[in-house]
Amino acid sequence: MDGLVAGLAGGRAENDGPALTRMGVQYVLVPRPSGDPLAAVLDAAPELTRLSRTPSFGVWQLQAPSGRLLLLDGANATPLPAGRIGARVSIPPGAGPRTLLLAEPADGGWRAALDGSDVKARTVDGWAQGYVIPAKGGRFELTRSMRTRHGWLIVQGIAVVLVAVLALPGSARFEGAGPAVSRRGRRARGAANALRRRPRVRHEPPEGDGRAAGPERAAGPDDPFPAAATPGEGGGDVPVPSEERS
Repeated sequence: MDGLVAGLAGGRAENDGPALTRMGVQYVLVPRPSGDPLAAVLDAAPELTRLSRTPSFGVWQLQAPSGRLLLLDGANATPLPAGRIGARVSIPPGAGPRTLLLAEPADGGWRAALDGSDVKARTVDGWAQGYVIPAKGGRFELTRSMRTRHGWLIVQGIAVVLVAVLALPGSARFEGAGPAVSRRGRRARGAANALRRRPRVRHEPPEGDGRAAGPERAAGPDDPFPAAATPGEGGGDVPVPSEERS
């Protein structure tokens, strides 16, 4: 389409107007035409007829018949009624096979039937969806399968959710500082383990600091830690190991 519009704007003496109508284009609008040299070129184009021109915009109409659905029979193009998506129309008989042109990309999502039977599809002008219509004509019905569109919408929705999750401040912080956080965690665990392995030191008050000694605990028969005897207490002697006696 860009090449056709450029050729039409450049005054190229080719069949650009009818080619645009086969794409469903019917009108050409130029904003602020008073200061645009394109307005003079469109006025001189034989395929166009100027409908309106104001300081804000100018409108030209293509003379060739145009429509979203065209019945092509040789050089003749007959517009047929069609909705925004589908179409239901009666095609009259003809002298031979014809081509029904739909001004939509041939992406495989269209379904067409003629008198209840599937219609052979083809690509027209290298991009548009077309169908071969036999000479007898019939009742043509066009529908659009939304399965592909729904699948793409689901994929896009999942992608949007993933992007939103990754864009959260918490996710970005932990993702960017992952190695540093792991190193700090290992250091903290190592310090905690070192404190647990460190031996506990029992501090006793120094001798003669004026603190009163607490009452001694009497050892019972079931006491697993009996009080140690000190020399001179109770008139008893401290046992000496046999190695020191010799």
